[in-house]
Amino acid sequence: MHVLAPLLALVATVSAACSCAKVSNPGLYCWYCAEVKTGWAVNHVYECAKSGKCHDYGVANNCKSGNPSYCDGRDSWKREIEGVEEAEMAEE
Repeated sequence: MHVLAPLLALVATVSAACSCAKVSNPGLYCWYCAEVKTGWAVNHVYECAKSGKCHDYGVANNCKSGNPSYCDGRDSWKREIEGVEEAEMAEE
């Protein structure tokens, strides 16, 4: 068995576990935003699609503040989150 297989399975499960409300402004939302409906974890950032599709990018410093300005789907802070630009979520 490949050493990374369990880790990759866990990552896939975490990503699939979240869901978002259908949003008119797709983009990044912190865990405390009403748009992130299920599967959220404290201090994580999520990408929400118009369809409600969700991707968990993990912990983001911006999401530790509770600042409501991170609940508008803005993407201007993507570069501050490691791996976000490389793992863009495809819109359905």
